[in-house]
Amino acid sequence: MQLDRVEWHLENWATWARSYHPRLGMPSRALGLATTGLSDFDDLCEAADSYAAQATDAAIDNLTPAQSAAVNRKWLDAVYRFPRDNFIDSYADAIKRLGPLLDRQGLV
Repeated sequence: MQLDRVEWHLENWATWARSYHPRLGMPSRALGLATTGLSDFDDLCEAADSYAAQATDAAIDNLTPAQSAAVNRKWLDAVYRFPRDNFIDSYADAIKRLGPLLDRQGLV
């Protein structure tokens, strides 16, 4: 997988990871309409992006702890504390390793 596609998947993953809001309690509205199950194009694109983000999340989980922390530091502003590893080197290694992992997930 090309570097620009890996970066796109990481950007999509970061947007997905930041937008998580757990639903607690009862819904604020009741469903009153039945649908035929058909979706418009925007719904299909959102579902595909969500699937790609979940697959990217699984690929990030398969990285070493230092590489995973470097990706989280770069895209989610997390703390990176690995005194024996350099952040820049760990992130570069993570990008190299993510390409084949994303290919195995079926992402393009």
